Amino acid sequence: MDTVALVVLAFGGAWLVRREGLRAWRRLQSVKRDPQNAGREVLDAAVILVGGFLLLTPGFLTASIGLFMVLPLTRPITRGWVSTMAATRSPMMGATGGVRRPPPGSGDIIEGEIVDDSSEHNSRDPRTDPRLE
Repeated sequence: MDTVALVVLAFGGAWLVRREGLRAWRRLQSVKRDPQNAGREVLDAAVILVGGFLLLTPGFLTASIGLFMVLPLTRPITRGWVSTMAATRSPMMGATGGVRRPPPGSGDIIEGEIVDDSSEHNSRDPRTDPRLE
C-alpha cells in the first residue's frame, strides 16, 4: 500500500511541478517587462525546481518536503524561510533577497578628474601636450 501511495504521489507531484513550473516560467518572462518583483519570482522558480527534484527523489520524507515546496499554499512559507536563511548567511543580502548597498561614506574615496578629450584626441601631439607626459 505504501508503494502505491508513493507512486501516486510521484505522478501527482510531477503533474504539479509541471503546472507550477510553467506558471513560474511565465512570471519570469513577465519580469523582463516589469523587473519590480524579479527577486521574488526567481526565488519562487528556484523553490519549485528544488521541490520538483525532491518529489522525484525516492523516499517518503523527500517527497513530502518536495510537495511542501511545490504547493502554491505552502510555497510562500518556504520562500520566506529561504530568504531569511540567505539574509542571515550573507551580510550583503536584505530580508527581501535583494542586494543591500553599504551606507554612504563607508567606502574608500578615490579622488579624480573627468576629462572629456573625445574631440581633441586625434589632434594632440604627444611630444608637446603636457597632459600626456
